Amino acid sequence: GWRVLIVTASPAEAVLRGAQELGIPEGDVLGVRLEFDPAGRATGLPAPSMPLTWCEGKAAALDAYGVVGGRLCLAVGNSMDDVPMLRRAQAGILCVPRGSTEDRWTGEAEGAQRLARVAAEEGFWLHEATQGREEYLRLAAEAEASCES
Repeated sequence: GWRVLIVTASPAEAVLRGAQELGIPEGDVLGVRLEFDPAGRATGLPAPSMPLTWCEGKAAALDAYGVVGGRLCLAVGNSMDDVPMLRRAQAGILCVPRGSTEDRWTGEAEGAQRLARVAAEEGFWLHEATQGREEYLRLAAEAEASCES
């Protein structure tokens, strides 16, 4: 079995319920931790307790958590912001999200062609969301098999 960590640029509080539904404990969710005021309300600012889990910060959060180099077997991401984390893993899967070719917010920065090019350059597996779950599971199994014991 694998130990699964969620490393996200989203506020950790926003993904905790889903993580718990998947059996992932709160301590294994590395996301932006929000600062709370004395009344218990989120201020909207990140708490200074962890690195900001965005771009290079995802790799830094793994370091702070104690995950070192070769101990990270597989990393999966869906944007250019995930590339530093994917580089830390023995195997990486870069997923092209649905609609990425038409995304008016990210455009070429996260477009399917760019993600495919980066996956090829970096030696990551590439999964397009439109390929479906079975293809993703096949790819994950192949990536897992490539990890060193």
